[in-house]
Formats: sequence, structure tokens, C-alpha cells
Amino acid sequence: QEIESLKTAIEITDYGFTQILPEIKEGVSEKYIAAKISYLFKTNGAEGDSYESIIASGPRSALPHARATDKEFQKGDFIVMDFGALYNGYHADMTRTVLIGPATSKHHEIYDIVLESQLNGINTAKADIECLEVDKACRTIIQDKGYGEFFNHSTGHGIGLEVHTLPRIHKTNKEILKTNHVITIEPGIYLPNWGGVRIEDDCLIMPDHCLPLNQSTKELIII
Repeated sequence: QEIESLKTAIEITDYGFTQILPEIKEGVSEKYIAAKISYLFKTNGAEGDSYESIIASGPRSALPHARATDKEFQKGDFIVMDFGALYNGYHADMTRTVLIGPATSKHHEIYDIVLESQLNGINTAKADIECLEVDKACRTIIQDKGYGEFFNHSTGHGIGLEVHTLPRIHKTNKEILKTNHVITIEPGIYLPNWGGVRIEDDCLIMPDHCLPLNQSTKELIII
């Protein structure tokens, strides 16, 4: 029942993402998108936001926990969008990063590294391994590409009745993942005064693999 409630929260979150994309364009503010996401959640079966949405664009996207401001989107802005719906007391937590075009080779480089890192974490996670192994799977990709110092937070956390709960997916945590844990996997690269990318899914731990519950595309969306 708990997992089904989480899945519904995640489905509403995915739907909100598809509905908000047409609203994202040059000149629109971070606060407007955050407010519209809240509206979409509440009008599509959620109790509201799982937490205050992070909508951070341009250089502000290099701040992992930035809150929405009156800043308007500009050409060349990465927009980190970290949001989730609350359903039946259970919290979804998803991040997607989109780009106001045109895209440069650096935009593609940073995005592709983070996506490769996240997918490697998903391919590694399963029951009966240490949490630090998932962090290592993500972190090694980013370090090998020369951006290790710019991945300056842990790789994920458990979710459920709280948006941040155990287990922590951290580089020193030897706690063992168990079947039916639901965790986030959310590596990122944050380049000061330029911008950042984070990609995050809510993942159900299975005996021999990890099942991402989010269905939203992870291809780079260029607007």
C-alpha cells in the first residue's frame, strides 16, 4: 500500500512535468513555474507539493538547493527543476534539467556526463549492497570526466512519509539496501557562475535490480 501511494505521487509528478513544459520559455520567471507546478499537483489528485520546488535557472542552477525567485529565463540557461507531489501522505521527489536554447557543446557535455552517472547508479542499485556502492557508481563517472569537485552533495536518500529519510545514499554509508526500499538517485554537476545539471529518479529496490518509478524523459529537452 505504501509503494502504491508513492507510485501515485510519482505519476502525478510526471504528469505535472509534461504539463509544465509548454509554459517554459524565455522571459518566464522561476516563481511562475513553481506556482504553476503547485496548481497542477493540487488539481490532479495530490494534496499539494511534497516540498518547496527548486526552480533554478542560469548561474543559479549551480546552487543545489536554490529556491525559485523572480529571475526570468534567458537564452542559454540550464533550468534545474526539483519538485514532487504529495499523495496520501507520501512524497515524490524528481529532478529534471531543461535548457533554453541554443545549446553549446559544453551544455551537452555536462548534461551527458550527469545522465551517464545517474544511469550507472540505477544499474548498480539492488538489494543487499551497501549504499556507498550506489554513490560510488555515480561519483566515479563524474570524477573520471574531471568534474568530481563539482558534485558536492550525496547521491540520494530514502523517501516515503518524509521527503528525506533513511537510507542515505552517501559515500561513507555502509548500510545495506533492502528489497522495497525506495530511494532517490540524483547525481549532479554544479559549475559556479555558469550553471548546473541534476537528474533524479525515485527508485524501487528489488532483489536483483533497481526499478526507476519516474517515466519522464531524461533526454536533454532544449526549448
